[in-house]
Amino acid sequence: MGVFTILLPFILLLALPDVQSSNTSTSFSINLIDKYSPESPFFPGNITFLERMEMMVRDSEARVAYLNSINERSSTPNYITSYVTNQGFAYVAEARVGGSGKYFYFLLDTGSDLSWVLCKEDRGFHFWDPGYYNPYKSYTHRDIQCNDPVCGGSCKQEKCSYEIHYGDGSSIRGYVVRDSFRFKAPQELTFLNVLFLCVDPKSALHKVEGILSMSSSPNSFTSQFSKYIKSRFSYCLVPRKENGLAPISYLKFGNDMGYLSPRVQKTKFFKPDNLYSLELVDVSVDNKRLHYPPGAFRHGIYSGFLIDSGSAISHLHASVYWRLHKAFEEYFDRLQLVKRESCLGGIQLCYRLPKHIKSFPSMTYHFKDGANLKIAPEQTFIINRKEGTLDLAVMLNPSLNVLGAYQQQNTRFTFDNRENSLYFVPENCALDPPT
Repeated sequence: MGVFTILLPFILLLALPDVQSSNTSTSFSINLIDKYSPESPFFPGNITFLERMEMMVRDSEARVAYLNSINERSSTPNYITSYVTNQGFAYVAEARVGGSGKYFYFLLDTGSDLSWVLCKEDRGFHFWDPGYYNPYKSYTHRDIQCNDPVCGGSCKQEKCSYEIHYGDGSSIRGYVVRDSFRFKAPQELTFLNVLFLCVDPKSALHKVEGILSMSSSPNSFTSQFSKYIKSRFSYCLVPRKENGLAPISYLKFGNDMGYLSPRVQKTKFFKPDNLYSLELVDVSVDNKRLHYPPGAFRHGIYSGFLIDSGSAISHLHASVYWRLHKAFEEYFDRLQLVKRESCLGGIQLCYRLPKHIKSFPSMTYHFKDGANLKIAPEQTFIINRKEGTLDLAVMLNPSLNVLGAYQQQNTRFTFDNRENSLYFVPENCALDPPT
């Protein structure tokens, strides 16, 4: 861990985001911590594989409920979206904010418009609660004034303020500021003048300290520093171990994107509400096309296939899910596998797994522009050899289609906002070094 350096007051005069790094390269990485790993504040302790997977599935249900709430939200100012609980997020990053002496745990979110952190204002000189960011104890802090273009015209006590309401009845309150973010990364890296929300802790729940926005919104973290990171980022999620724990993965920025592999594929985004959505046209099971009719995957509130690191499990709209379900049923009926009465969480298809069954079918997502994302059997199913269980890692959803983090494992995904494209290529993510 590098030594934290307090930045000098003249930095307050800078109007635009900037970067301060001990590394002269334009490539860098940030640790991605699985939410339920021992390094995370949400670590549930020594629980079984099935208990950990059950929590992961339940979190996925909470996540898609959040994605649904984005479509129903009412907010002021209206460009801001975010979320308030730790449910429905899969990965955590650590960063210091301003002059704070602690690292905050930020939930990684490709669906939020703007990052936020818990704040407590204290203009005095006595000791303040170190568990919160205090803008008035930071030399690099700057309030956003009411006449600033990013404020959107909402003003309270001469500061750009906000209150966001969601379809599930939750809300958050606070105001918009700029300050520095220093990430806990393999090399020293400080981002200056980051625009983010200073959130009233009374309106945030479940130990959440902050959200790191990775959406394509103009005010997301990635968009603010688009010039430095070349408008792109990538990750390669390391598969879970037999006990359900996931090793650290890396969120990478800049040049090191895996573009040089001859197997890399590319597909275009179309972006409802600044989310990353893909044009899915068909699915294969065991290399056999299911032949969905044209436009089948345009059902649902986002009219596409969202790729989302916050959803642990993939989801398919009811209009397309059951054809996939039937294809897997027919495959396992030939093997005479016995269905279990109770699956993990809300999963609809699961089996008892005999010891003699050694191989399983893969599935492939086919996109409009010819790209094909093959999901290995180990990511198509949640397999527990010890307990003899097998669950399909795709859930039925009444509203939307989502590619979850579990099915993204062992593939490098590069989000290129300049080209409006997703690049992907198979990779052994356990061998992915930090930049």
